[in-house]
Amino acid sequence: MWEEVDCQRFFTTGSQSSFFRVTVPLAAVAAEQEAASRKGLGPCQRKSELLRALVDSELDKSAGKLKESAKVYLNQATETEVSPWLEMTRWPRYFDGLDLTKLIAESVDRVVEQAHASICEDRIGVFDQAKINSFVDGGGSVKAERMLMVKLQKRTFREYKSLWKQLLCFVCRTSQLGELSLLLSTDRTSWHSKQQVRAKTKKEIEADLDKVCLLLCVSLLDHNLRGSHFESAVLGFLAVVGIDGKEGGVFLGPCAYSPYLSKFIKIAQMLVIQRAVLTAEGGDMEYPSDMLDELRERFMIRGTRSAFDWAYRLRAYAKKVSEDKETVTYKDVELQMAGFKEFVAVQVQLAQKQLEELLLLHPEEKREEVVPTFYLHRLQDDYSNNKKGWNFLKDARNSDQL
Repeated sequence: MWEEVDCQRFFTTGSQSSFFRVTVPLAAVAAEQEAASRKGLGPCQRKSELLRALVDSELDKSAGKLKESAKVYLNQATETEVSPWLEMTRWPRYFDGLDLTKLIAESVDRVVEQAHASICEDRIGVFDQAKINSFVDGGGSVKAERMLMVKLQKRTFREYKSLWKQLLCFVCRTSQLGELSLLLSTDRTSWHSKQQVRAKTKKEIEADLDKVCLLLCVSLLDHNLRGSHFESAVLGFLAVVGIDGKEGGVFLGPCAYSPYLSKFIKIAQMLVIQRAVLTAEGGDMEYPSDMLDELRERFMIRGTRSAFDWAYRLRAYAKKVSEDKETVTYKDVELQMAGFKEFVAVQVQLAQKQLEELLLLHPEEKREEVVPTFYLHRLQDDYSNNKKGWNFLKDARNSDQL
């Protein structure tokens, strides 16, 4: 006796073109039959719709699994993914099952903190700290006299680092695994040529990862753009950042976009300094300034066809748009000068009201009659007096004010 069954085959001809039976879940069959009856489909049409629905369901599941697996590094070497370098380092075994983007984010944190410490501890000369802040070849600008400012508030520092974390995650997720491996292995010979093959501790592996992360960051900056500037992964990322996420928005304007460029430029300067410091400490160059001069002239000044040059040009343009001397802009707030003066006046009034409450003034009393008049602009101080305990309160010229 023959019975009607669902079947399929993968090839129409050849040795593997035979049919095989397909078992359809009863719940899926019932649901499809009900949907087909509502649509008024015949038996043949019902079967084709059912198969299409099952295939779509399996494809959705596969896409979901691939999306989740892309976030996690798996140690599953195949014949098409053979890398003697990775086999020698055993990195895939260590990172097996770990979230690669999380590892990169943590590494960026450590690298930027190390760069911050290098600058604060003057492991790079003060002249170089000023030179890295000039974007013109040979100096010649007022900014060339200013040292790189890295004393940022904790919240601001986190936001600056966050942009570079997003940049590396963007590179990670938009690159094929092979391309990313090439990026991560850039200039690896200078860092790993003297390494011994032995079991490493977690700290040593993190240190190696941080070095590679730093090299990746610098290699992203060191990209000479001869064709389209969007060949740069950095500028592709900065274009994505420029999308306005608000409802009805398209792209961010110059004032709203400029802070992102400042974050990118500041951390880029710090990373280049750290690269120069580690090169000198590794013995490849005598002084960090030698490496710093080379990198700076290659991609950190005007006219170098680099992502850094383009970011600086955009920021300069954004500042020209916003500096009309009548508008004050901070984050999403924009005020005309008259409105800003009114804002300051209101703040002064609120402060005076709080002072009255602290001094327990009676409603019938006037603040001017109870609180002594105090003129801050008349206070004097002797800035040359560096004796311990000295302050403006001890200056004799302030006796009439205090």
